[in-house]
Amino acid sequence: MVADLVSELIGRWPQVATIEFAVEDVPPSNPAAWESHNVVVARIFPADRRRGLRDRIVVYRLPIILRCPPEEVGTMTRQVLVERISHILALPPDEIDDAMR
Repeated sequence: MVADLVSELIGRWPQVATIEFAVEDVPPSNPAAWESHNVVVARIFPADRRRGLRDRIVVYRLPIILRCPPEEVGTMTRQVLVERISHILALPPDEIDDAMR
């Protein structure tokens, strides 16, 4: 699902192709100091140009699945991705995806 959503967003915003994406079942047990202590459904890892690492977004599958009905998993996953992508690209979420309006 994430790969399909990313492919769709790359079609509209080619700069999304510069971001690496991953899906893991659950986040590490402790949120980072700068994150809210609510449930973490995705995490951004900023680029490290010195090490040649691109911006990365990791989506955590189980926290999303456990927090919404099955028919809303796709919508929530899309919202999570768009919000994280908008942060990296410094654009409003509704500019990246019309569905966010």
